[in-house]
Amino acid sequence: SDANGQCVVTPVPGEVSVEKTLASDGNDNGVADPGEELTYHLTLTNDGPSVTGFGLTDVIDANTVFVSASENGEASGRTIVWRDLEIAADSTLVVVVTVRVADELPAGVSHVANLVHRTDEEPPVCEGPSDANGQCVVTPVPGEVSVEKTLASDGNDNGVADPGEELTYHLTLTN
Repeated sequence: SDANGQCVVTPVPGEVSVEKTLASDGNDNGVADPGEELTYHLTLTNDGPSVTGFGLTDVIDANTVFVSASENGEASGRTIVWRDLEIAADSTLVVVVTVRVADELPAGVSHVANLVHRTDEEPPVCEGPSDANGQCVVTPVPGEVSVEKTLASDGNDNGVADPGEELTYHLTLTN
């Protein structure tokens, strides 16, 4: 209140937006290769007054393991939590998280997906690159291509490569 007690100042909470990006992968090819470390930047942008006690939750993919987190992030299983972040007025805070991709990925896994959200909000959907308004990062994993070569036909269809005969093969690629 002011000196005359006629004015009360009510603080307005900051307006913090959260965005997650893949800052680097082990060989910078944009693919989550088995065994490599992925480093994410969680960017908190405050377009209002200072914020204290901000809670942030980062959920890592089941095919990754936690390595490290800046700003005193605490990991438990697949979840990393920050309970008391401070973001100055009209500024940005970048939190760094590093995970390691599993050495062996199960058959059928096509990507790793990681998402971040305010602790006081429900987690966003994270199934594809366009989900969650920048709070989700979907990184492809390398494909597993197998090749099969079969003889489709030989000139006289006897299954033997005779001298001077034209052979036709079929190549089948499976991912």
